[in-house]
Amino acid sequence: MTDNEKTPWDRIPSIDMEKEDTQTGFIKRKIDRKYRRADLESLNKVLDEKVSFLPAKLASNTSGKCKGMILDISACGCRIAVPAQLEEGESVMVSFAMHKRSIMSRAIVRWVVAHSHVYFVGLEFQGMSENTKEFLWAISAVAMMDSVEIDKMKEALR
Repeated sequence: MTDNEKTPWDRIPSIDMEKEDTQTGFIKRKIDRKYRRADLESLNKVLDEKVSFLPAKLASNTSGKCKGMILDISACGCRIAVPAQLEEGESVMVSFAMHKRSIMSRAIVRWVVAHSHVYFVGLEFQGMSENTKEFLWAISAVAMMDSVEIDKMKEALR
């Protein structure tokens, strides 16, 4: 078939339906996490103040300062929604408050997914104090327990 005989449909390149290595790597990274992340619904089981989102501030050399929302968190990192485009591998500062604690940490951007005018970003905390890391680990772990265990932990924290 010559180019002149081709219809517009014939000119569309074929699509390889195999999974791309980038997709496989992305899925594998999510499965192979060091620590399971607790989402806000789970965190609300243990936090004294119930939140529909966990506000955060983020600063980077390329995007400056912006406000965002932490969507889930673990001792090693978090998923955050921000209005600023960040680059994978970029160094940032992130700060937020949780359970009457102010937390600030350096972080590395591990992945970015653009959605409309919002960017979902995976951050890996860097240089966080052991005390803060243990606190985040404990909050995340307790958030995934059932309500009876949670009530016992809340009582112990008071």
